[in-house]
Amino acid sequence: MLAKKPFLPITEMVEAMKILEIDTDEETLAFDIINLRQAGIQISKDRSYYHMTDKINLDVPTQQFSATRRKVDGVEKQIEHYVTTYADSIPTRLVDNIIRYGYDGTNSAALFEMTVDKLFSFMGYESKCLGQ
Repeated sequence: MLAKKPFLPITEMVEAMKILEIDTDEETLAFDIINLRQAGIQISKDRSYYHMTDKINLDVPTQQFSATRRKVDGVEKQIEHYVTTYADSIPTRLVDNIIRYGYDGTNSAALFEMTVDKLFSFMGYESKCLGQ
């Protein structure tokens, strides 16, 4: 789909996914595109239009997609939302980690503090992780 048209709005991609019986929405698809870009696939974005410059075929449907529906819990949905919201300004791994570790309670308290330290350092503040 992305390889066939010069620029494609995300709304058309969502409709094409629904035709393939893949349940998705614009935010989830934008999150998946961010993950593809981080994996090294060349996908450019101009406002809400996307264009794939790599010469690969991502449109090969498999039986597994229509047979399996991905269930996303509340935390994963929040991660999708904030990663897509701040994708152009904050590294997605920091956004993902701060939400995931924040919801994990005392199990991930040290990791949460390290992530907050990295986030503040990224924003230009002097920060030092002191641990628990």
